[in-house]
This record gives sequence, structure tokens and C-alpha cells, in this order.
Amino acid sequence: MLTGVRYAAPPVGSLRFKRPAPVDVWRGVRNATSVGQPCAQRTPRFKISITNEDCLFLDITVPGGVDVNKKKPVMVWIHGGGYTLGSKDGYFGATLAVQGDVIVVAINYRLAMLGFLYDGPGTGNFGLWDQRAAIMWVKENIDKFGGDPELITIFGESAGAGSVSAQLMGRHNTGLFQRAIAIAITLGLFHILNSIFNYNDELLSTAVTDNPLVNHWHPVPDDDFFLSYTSQEVYNATQRFDLLAGVNKDEGALAVIPSITMLNMSDPEAGVSMEVASKILQENCEMLTPLSVQLCVKFLVDTYGLDRLENDIERGHRIGDVVVYFGDNVPAGAQFWLNQFFNGFSDKEKPLSDVMMRTWTNFAKSGNPNLPVPLAVGTPTWPLFNVSADTVMEFNSARLKVIATPEKDRLLNLTETLFAARTAQVNADKAPVIFIV
Repeated sequence: MLTGVRYAAPPVGSLRFKRPAPVDVWRGVRNATSVGQPCAQRTPRFKISITNEDCLFLDITVPGGVDVNKKKPVMVWIHGGGYTLGSKDGYFGATLAVQGDVIVVAINYRLAMLGFLYDGPGTGNFGLWDQRAAIMWVKENIDKFGGDPELITIFGESAGAGSVSAQLMGRHNTGLFQRAIAIAITLGLFHILNSIFNYNDELLSTAVTDNPLVNHWHPVPDDDFFLSYTSQEVYNATQRFDLLAGVNKDEGALAVIPSITMLNMSDPEAGVSMEVASKILQENCEMLTPLSVQLCVKFLVDTYGLDRLENDIERGHRIGDVVVYFGDNVPAGAQFWLNQFFNGFSDKEKPLSDVMMRTWTNFAKSGNPNLPVPLAVGTPTWPLFNVSADTVMEFNSARLKVIATPEKDRLLNLTETLFAARTAQVNADKAPVIFIV
């Protein structure tokens, strides 16, 4: 395993708020046994405060040692964290690499203001450009480690999956990688009017606040990395790549539930009124899904039955319920590290872990999660998705089952609403401005 490999120049001084610059060429042997520092981040909610900006490093896990005559598939992990926190550290992918016989690469990228401050054309999305630079480094150098530069899969979860979606839509990424795995979220491009470039002083002050419920840092349509609005053309660009996509059950609650529970920290037993719950859901949905706010609020209220509970205390307890992943409760205190996840949290989850690793690495090898390595006896064949068949694979420790797309009507409604709102906004932006005096 090689750690702390520098893939770009330190983004400090004159390189701060700039796209990543190439790393200086060196002669001889470089130390690859230190992990390299995480990127600067400040998240009081998790008691995280890191000021280091020299952070553009990656780790490489090669199963069985380096053999330059091999051509192993390569999987590049992009960590999550809401574009504001997290790092490659802890995502040491050894279990996935060994069991799947693939090379696993985990990367850092700039976060929050340093990674996503937009101040007009030529700025913003620095974290996405970092990711692209890391993938480019892998493509240009992974053959020295026994990897196949023409068989690269990028994969990520949460904001990592959003980043994967961004790379799929990236205008400059043709041929850079071949496949992608996006788990838990896809990218909804925010309109430029939501960027820091258009904030007044009062709103700008909230962008650098300690308030853990506020996050104004995210990819923006910049007319360079991707177009200035989300169009069919942008989505069609994703067809250049094979895609495996999925969701974690109830993960959206991570973005909403803390907002409500924090209001009642001083007296947890006071409960949460429907009025308070609706207000916070509205505020969160305005940030999370600005083009479908009411759909978002209604879905959350309906899903958790918040308007059907007898009293505020019961509603508070319902909101605080454990978040569920892949249909199974995660044990309290479990660390969300890639090794532990793929090892399984208990003997009960181990078979689930094994089949997920097998399907993911099969997909990286062939574009088909069912091949080339056979799945365990009794595992259903994961069908290729199309709108006619309308089937997906459900993973949990109780069963693996091919099912109809869940919440299809809601998803269709959401899609229609999003595109209608996007079209209306784009047309409004193009319309001439008329002043009436």
C-alpha cells in the first residue's frame, strides 16, 4: 500500500482559489508511507477543525504487490461529507482490493470555501477540478503499479456520489475513466443565483458561520466544468460511461433530522411540534432541493408520518429514530470506514458485504455486476435497468431481491417538477429586463 502520494501542487499562496497545478517532477524515490494531511475543514458539529491546505494526496492499495505486467482494474474512491468535511484517511480499501482483485485509490480534494467558492467565471468547483486532476494522475501513472489505465471506475457515496455525477457530466472528461458507481445521491446543479457570487453581506456572513445546519458550499454550473444550466444535453453526456447507481434507505434524513433535534437539545423530552417540524423541513428542502421544495417537505412528512402522531413527544422520538442503511440498522457507534463497511458490521452482514463487493468489482471489470466472477449460489441476477423493465436490485442482510422501482410515482413527479422549474428559470434568465417607472 502506498500512502500520501502527491497528485498536484500544494494549493496554497498564489495557487489558492485556482485550479490544481501539476506537481513538480522529482528524481529518485519519494516516501509513500505517510498518509498526507486532510484538506482544511471546520465542522463544530463533529468537533473538527483542520487548517492544513497542502492536502492534494492519494493512497493506492495494490493487492498482492506491484506487478507492472498486470493490468488490474482500478477503482478510485471519492469520499463524501457534504463537500465540507472528510478525507481519504480511513478509506483504505484493502478488503475490497484483495477480495475483488482490483487496485483501489482513495483521494483528497479541497472542501468548503477553499473548494467551492464561486466568484464569477473561471472560479468555483475547485474541489471537482482536484478530483479530475487525481483521476488524470491515476490514468497517466497507474500502469506503473500494475493497473489498467483504460479500465478506471470512479465511485463514491453521498457528496462523493454527487462528485461522481459531476464527473460524469464534466465536459472535459471523455476517455478519462470508463465506469462510475454512485451510491446515495446524484448531483442536482444549483442555479448560479444560489452561489456566493450573488450573496449580499448578510447572507455571505452565514456562509462562513459555525452553524452546522448551514452549508452553502457545493458544485455550481460554471459554463466550463459543465454548462450553466442543467439540460438534456448535460444528462446525455453521462452516456459516455457505464453507470451503477443506488440509494441508501433513509439517508436523506441525515440532512434533515439533526436540524429538528438540535432545536430541542436543551430539553429533549419537550418534543417537536408539527409547526416547528414543518418550518425546519421547509428551510432544509429549500437548500437541498430548491426546485422541488414542497415535494420534498410532503415526502418527508408522509414518509415519517409526522402529521399522524398523537403528540409532540412522540414526534420528537420518531424524528430521532436510527437512520437505516441498505435496510439494516447500523449499530450505535459504528465507524463508517470503507474497510469496516465491506467487512460487515457483524456476522449477519458479512454475506451482504461479500455480495456487494463482488457486484461492485465485477462491474469495474466488465460493466456487468453479475460477471465475470460468479455470484454466490442463490443470488438473483442483477438486471440492466431500463424504463420498460423498471426493476432494481434490493440489498439487505435478510434478502437480495429484484423489485420494481420504489416510489416510482414520486420520482416521476419530482423529475417533471425539476425540469419544469429548471426550464422556467432558464427562460426567465434569458428574458429581457424591463424597467417600469
